[in-house]
Amino acid sequence: MVIPGGFHDAVPVDAEVEALTLKHKADVEAKLGRTLEVFKPVSYKKQVVAGTNFLVKVEVPTGFIKVKVFRALDQVTSSLSEVDESQE
Repeated sequence: MVIPGGFHDAVPVDAEVEALTLKHKADVEAKLGRTLEVFKPVSYKKQVVAGTNFLVKVEVPTGFIKVKVFRALDQVTSSLSEVDESQE
C-alpha cells in the first residue's frame, strides 16, 4: 500500500535509476570520506514530491548503504540528499 506522499514499495533497480545513482557516486564517496570499490545499486523506493526522491539500496564493500537522490521536475537536475550507512 502506498501512502499519499510516501515512498512506494521497493523494486529492483532499472537502467534509469542505476544511471541516476551512479551519477552521484563521487558525492557519496565525498560524504563518506572514502573510495568505494564496489558501488552497485540493487533496489529502490520512489516518492513523488515537487520532483522525485529515490531511496536506493546500494551494495558496497562493507554490505549495503541507502542513498537518497532528489530529481527535479525537469527530469535532468538531481542532487544527493542523504547517505545512510546503518545496516537495518
